[in-house]
Order: sequence, then C-alpha cells, then structure tokens
Amino acid sequence: MKRSDLEHLLRAAGRVIDDDQIIVVGSQAVLATVPEFMLPPEVTMSVEADLIPLDGTEALADQIDGAIGEASMFHETFGVYAQGVGYETITAPDGWRDRLIEYSNDNTGGVTGLCLEINDLWLTKLAAGRPVDGLRVLPGTRSSEADHRRHRPITKSDDRSEGRFRSTLRSRRAASRRHRFGIVARSSARRPVQRRARCDSGAIAGHRG
Repeated sequence: MKRSDLEHLLRAAGRVIDDDQIIVVGSQAVLATVPEFMLPPEVTMSVEADLIPLDGTEALADQIDGAIGEASMFHETFGVYAQGVGYETITAPDGWRDRLIEYSNDNTGGVTGLCLEINDLWLTKLAAGRPVDGLRVLPGTRSSEADHRRHRPITKSDDRSEGRFRSTLRSRRAASRRHRFGIVARSSARRPVQRRARCDSGAIAGHRG
C-alpha cells in the first residue's frame, strides 16, 4: 500500500460514515510519518488498512466493511480495502491517544487520519503476536521490545478512558465545523493530537472517486 492508497481509503471511509476524522491502526499507520519508498517491502505489502470510526461503534465499522472492505467493488476496482474495527481490537501502550499522528492533505478530501505513532504501532503488533521485523529498522523506533516496554507499559483501556477520548475528539470536530461555517467558538477540551505529519500530495484526486 502507498500513501496515495491510504489517502483514497480515508477519503472514501469519511464519505461512507460521514465523518472527517478516522483512526488508523495496523501497519499502514506508519505511512503517516514514513513514505512508502523509505519502508521495507514487508511493511507495505499489505493491501488492507484497519480503520476505527471515531465513535468506535460496530455499526459504523460494518458500514466501512460493506462499502470499501474486502471483496467489495472498491477492493476489486482499486486493489486495496479497509477493515472497520473497534477500539477493543487493539492493545496499545498507555497514552497512545496523545501521540496519534494527524495525516491529511488535498487528496484525503477533508478527512484526517489519526494514525498510531511508530513506537506505539511496534508495541501494538507485539501484543497481537504479529511480526515487527520491518519496523525495527525505521528511524525513531527503539532498539528492543524490553526498551519499548520500559518506556511505554501496555495496559488495556477501560470504557471510561475511551469515553473521554471520544468525547474530546467529538468536541474538536464540532468546533472545527462551527468555524467552517463562520461561527466562532472556543473549546476547553485538551487537544489529544499534538503533531501533524508532513506528507506529500499524491495525484489521485483526478482518477479516483
């Protein structure tokens, strides 16, 4: 999968569930910070991106699966697909929400992908028993599992912390939409996402719907 593919999936998923923020987990989250030409082949060979709807509801995840999931017309046409998942499908390090990387450009159609930070992705894959060899060589990653766990202990998220996270992001989204329509509003919610990825603009808008 390339950045242009992820951008296309974010744009399409945003239209399907009528949202402008979607969380990206799994290997493709690394594309927010590292372009595909700098990644080992094993990191980009997957044609699937795991997307969590902001509200984390099964109904919205199912909508993503039905419209742009595996074996859908979207998959058959473009060769990539999205899998809608929930928060319960990942076991991530403490504080992962505060380290999400924002990814958006002209080709995401106003949709922002909130992508797992590389080290959080590393640990999430370890917790799931999945290969991480391709991630070991990336700049910014720690040298070993022990080093990762020492700096970022993993605990299961509880419903209360997930609820606070979703509430904060909903507040940000509502404030953004009010400003878009010329209504000035102030939000006291703490900003959970602190960094924005620098990303190249792929020329997909003209030939992908």
